[in-house]
Amino acid sequence: MFKKELKDLKKQNTKQLLIILREYIITYCKAIYFFENSKQERQVLIKNLIDYFKIIKEENKYFSLILENLDKINFNEIDKILDELDIINILTYNYYNNIIDKYEIAISLNDKKRASVQTRKFKTIIDSSKYQEEILGLLLSRKDVESYFSKYKEILDWLNKKIKIIDCDIQDGMVYYGLFPKMNGNVLIDFNVCVPAIINLKTMLINIHEYKHAIDLFNYLGKEIPPKDYENLAKQEEIKFIKTYIKEKQQKYFK
Repeated sequence: MFKKELKDLKKQNTKQLLIILREYIITYCKAIYFFENSKQERQVLIKNLIDYFKIIKEENKYFSLILENLDKINFNEIDKILDELDIINILTYNYYNNIIDKYEIAISLNDKKRASVQTRKFKTIIDSSKYQEEILGLLLSRKDVESYFSKYKEILDWLNKKIKIIDCDIQDGMVYYGLFPKMNGNVLIDFNVCVPAIINLKTMLINIHEYKHAIDLFNYLGKEIPPKDYENLAKQEEIKFIKTYIKEKQQKYFK
């Protein structure tokens, strides 16, 4: 189902790029012949054309990556990200197409003020790493948890017997996720961990968070738990995961 849709989206992007390219070239040539001293305005046209090319190239990378990993990705999550990208795509195409319309009017009236490009009121997919992170999140699995925490292999081997995966809607599952200790007075004698199935970046970060709690408490089994800000340590681990593990994958797939 998604294979054809993704291929069609790549074709649509190529078609849109060719349309924009044609219109920009025509407008650029008109500016040379009919728009006096228009070097600066023509430079703005070229810059925006290059930006649009980068955006289309980036989005097609997303589609290709999803296509190559269809068997690993939750279909509902593909639907969500494609819907989100579709909205951004429409806004982006309209924005860069409207630049041409403004230039055409400016050239016909020989009025450079009308060629001013308005500031975008939305972020494209290349303005931040958000979409790269979301796409990469679709490819993650429990193997990535084990890879990220690989230096704690002994703890992970023990922890795998204590993990319970709650496979339900993430919002419904929020009340169940967490580390649940078994205490004998003030002494930690055991614990269980409940986490969501990994289907996107958000569910992965919940896993990282709870695994961090488990790793921190493992060494206190049979002991009293010393006072620390364990919640903050787990949140910092989520940030570290994005900055290291996800960053490494970005370098691999998008650079």
